[in-house]
Amino acid sequence: MYQSNVFSVARAWRALRADLQQQRRAVLVGAGAVAAVILIVSVFSPEPAGDEFHATFFPLALVAGGLLFTSTLFAELPDKPRAHAYLTLPISMLERCAVRLLLSTVGYAAVALAGYFLATLLGAGIGQLIRGWSQPVFAPSVDVWRTVLAYLVTSSLFLFGAVYFRRWNALKVILSLAALFLGLALIAAGVAWLVFFEFTVYFGPLLASAPGVVEAIELGGKIFFWGVMGPLFWFLTWLRLSETEV
Repeated sequence: MYQSNVFSVARAWRALRADLQQQRRAVLVGAGAVAAVILIVSVFSPEPAGDEFHATFFPLALVAGGLLFTSTLFAELPDKPRAHAYLTLPISMLERCAVRLLLSTVGYAAVALAGYFLATLLGAGIGQLIRGWSQPVFAPSVDVWRTVLAYLVTSSLFLFGAVYFRRWNALKVILSLAALFLGLALIAAGVAWLVFFEFTVYFGPLLASAPGVVEAIELGGKIFFWGVMGPLFWFLTWLRLSETEV
């Protein structure tokens, strides 16, 4: 087995081609199903929705589909024969992680953008022929690219979940996030009660009384999400994969 911290572009490229060949059918079936749903909704919508149509359905196609796809990217690991075959390939753990990271981020985003555009283009043509009007053809906007960037970051959680959990990866990641947010909310409520109880026990007046704290929390959240979360969970994914035994 190659060392975990060795990276070769040539080996990674060969591994990427092998992964694409292996998962081509599953990707095409999944992308085709999503495109078919978008096409049907586009053609049979009761009335034109304008840009609101894409504001609703593109994030669903990108984020929901992408996170489910990402959660399946290490499906070999729970199965011992498949895991042995995968982990003994002549590539390093870093290359394995980089290939699956590329598939879950740039790869899926590119397929989603192209597939969604083609589905709406075909839907617009059919709609014009049948009813004389159609939903607008998809054209990426600033909000679309912001959604893509948010997906690239969020998918890091599900990529880590794909390595860390062995079954029901996506569901376990969602439940873990829900438990984390619930715990943070309870901690925040406890601290707020201890510190500000003499003023109020309601969060509205509490937040109004401490605007600087709220702004600091918002800024910290943005810095963590956009600058820390992605690289952190990509590193944890590689670390967890490096610890996986054949």
